Parts: sequence; structure tokens; C-alpha cells
Amino acid sequence: MSESKIHFTKSAIDRLPLPAAGKRATWFDDEAKGLALRVTSTGARSFYLVRWVESRAEWVRLGGYPEMTLEQARRAAAKLNGEIADGRNPAEVKREKRAEMTLKDAFDTYLNRYAIPHGLKTLPAMREMFDLYLGKLPDGARKQHGRERVKPEGSVDWTGRKLSSIRREDVSKWHANLGTACGKYSANRALELLRAIYNRLIKMGLIALDNPAAGIEKFRELKRDRFLQADEIPRFFAALGEVEGEATRDALLLLLLTGARRSNVLAMRWGDLDLTQGRWRISSEQSKNKDVLVIPLTLAAMEILRRRQESASGEYVFPSDSKTGHITPPKGSWQRLLKRAGLSGIRLHDLRRSLASWMVIEGASLVVAGGALGHKDPKSTSVYARLSVDPVKHAMEKAQSAIFGLVKEGQTSCDQHKITVSSHSYSGQHTVGSS
Repeated sequence: MSESKIHFTKSAIDRLPLPAAGKRATWFDDEAKGLALRVTSTGARSFYLVRWVESRAEWVRLGGYPEMTLEQARRAAAKLNGEIADGRNPAEVKREKRAEMTLKDAFDTYLNRYAIPHGLKTLPAMREMFDLYLGKLPDGARKQHGRERVKPEGSVDWTGRKLSSIRREDVSKWHANLGTACGKYSANRALELLRAIYNRLIKMGLIALDNPAAGIEKFRELKRDRFLQADEIPRFFAALGEVEGEATRDALLLLLLTGARRSNVLAMRWGDLDLTQGRWRISSEQSKNKDVLVIPLTLAAMEILRRRQESASGEYVFPSDSKTGHITPPKGSWQRLLKRAGLSGIRLHDLRRSLASWMVIEGASLVVAGGALGHKDPKSTSVYARLSVDPVKHAMEKAQSAIFGLVKEGQTSCDQHKITVSSHSYSGQHTVGSS
């Protein structure tokens, strides 16, 4: 590599000869300290600042010529020379920048060093949310009907962006666009995930940056109070009888009969059930609030579980060939059920709310209803801790009696399918069984 010093001008740079094939030539400016132009045999020209720093020669690329003008190169060189005079090494800063985490690196670190070791129950949803709104969809990702999945409008691909390059204004714009395209709820959950990634890495001492997602105001979300109304219950059970797959029907029923969260019902294990005492124990690792939950099993719920136990195989009540080993949320079946029943605005989670609502309608206190759902309210946690499951179970039985009474009044009987309403001798209760 040859080196020479000349006075840089645009015409002088344009007339510089090309070195031999495979060689490079370096020319230094006689005006700006350390400013160099490297020329390759192919004609590529780039400006560099070359200075001795900490006993070694450091090369800092400024930019390519002619995209970067000579005037711009001299200003950039002067700026870096000032930093060197202040004791900073611009080449080291660049090396640190290249080694800085990307958002994808940060998300993987968040998962492997925090979310997975701490047993967060939302891992699959978290991965899907990141890929959908902040990253890349897996190659060949397809929907259930076979169509290739595409990222929604308002989403971004920041997987390759360095953490320090993501600015507050970037996040604010992304959140706003996502809210318009995908809804306020999705935008808020994605913002929370991005904020959590930065916060956790800052707390672990892995990055020393301001969190660009901190302080961005979330969209206001209306609290949902939707539950199955009296006139909707007969239609719901009629449509439930036409749901394809016994496991899906039973899982949907248990969502209503236990008031448990969807993730817990779908991952229900035989080892956590006491069908003699009528108890379902959800461990602290499996519960959302990290407390052990004991859910009473009503007669209707016990009937379903005992029937499934007769042909049980494996640890899960609802086994599947999926990666988790149990069935996944029946989104398609649920939408078809709602269409058949003529229901709108009902989500799977609203089955849980329906049980609690009917418990209150039938006279249960808010504390008892909260105990059935395992709510962890600061004002009533101490009450829950002393609350026996017996009054909770009684309130659940009473609510379910009212629900099944409405089904009978609606003369709903789906014998040709799988759901029937039958009377039992216990306290005038009604339950649902499979025909």
C-alpha cells in the first residue's frame, strides 16, 4: 500500500491514478490533520481519519467519495480530532457501536436470561408479538387455512437495529401507527413488551441507555364487562353442541364451569386434579399471579373430567400433537361457534367473566366471586387467604344451576350433536353431559 501527501481539491482527487490490480493507495491531505483518502484498483475512494491513539494507528472511516464532499470530510476530521484532544478514541467508539446489541439480540437475551428462567407463562404469545410487530415472521409461517402470514400495517422490522439507534420519536410513531392499524390493545401490549426488554437489560447492567419506550402514553382501553346474557346462554349451548372435536367442546365448557384462565384450562394436567375431593390445584409456576390456586370443581365439571379420564393417555387432560403437548386456543372453532349462535363481542376470556357475573347475579359477594377467579386484589388478598373453597364452590354451583336452567327454558337439546342438559338429584342442580 503506497502513501503520499498532497493538497486535497476536488480536481486533484478526481485525477488521482488507480493502483495496480488488487492494491490500494492512500493519499493524505496536507491541510487537515490526519485526513486521508484511500483509493482501490476498482476506483472506489473513501475518506478516513488516521491518527495515532494510545500507541497505535487508528483508522476511522468518514465516508465514501464523492457522496461525502471534501468540505464535509474536513469538518468530520476536525470534529474527531477534537474528540481525540479530549482523550476519547473515536475508533474505539465505532468498535463498541459495531458490538452493540441489536433489538433481536436484546429480545433473545430477555427471553433466555429472564423470561424463561422465571417461568413467564406468556412466552409463546411474547414471541409471536415480537415477530409480528417488531421483528420478522418465521420463514414459511402460515395461517391455519394455509395462507402465508404477512406482517400487519403499522408493524416494523427492527431486528437489525442497534438499541441506541431506536429513538423515542421512532417508538412514539410506531405505537401510534400500530394503534390505528391493529387496535389500541395490540399496540399497548407491544409497547409494554418493548419497554420491558429495555428495562430488564438496563437492570441487568447489560446496557447503559435511556429506555426509548419509557414515558410514552398508552392508548386508553375500555375495561370489558361482556359476559353471556340470559337470552344468549341457550344459543351459546346450542352452537356449542355443533363444535367439531370433543376435546374442544369440553375445553370450552370447562372455561365456563371453572372460571379459570384459558392457558390453565388448555394445559390442565391429571396430576393436578383431585376428582375425589373435587379440587384443581394450579401451582405458583402455572398461575398468572404466581400464587397457588385451588379451584373447586363443580358436579358439572367433574362429570366432564371423569368421562375424559376413562380414555385418558398422558399427563394432559387435553393432549395434542402440538409443541406444547396439549391443545392450542381454538380460535377458528370459537369464531364459528359465535357465528352459529349469532353472538358478537364475546371472547374466550369472557367465559371466565360469565361465571363470575352469574355468581354475583345469584347472590354471591364480590369477594367470593374474586376467590373463584383467583384474583389478587391488594385490598382483599388477606380475605382470599382465609376463604374456604366451600362457599366458593356453593356459589359456583348456584350460578351454574341458573345457567343450565336458562338452557332448559330455551328448550335447547342437541342430542344429534354432543351437548345435552340433564337434571340431577343433587339440590336441584343442572349439569351438562355428553350424549
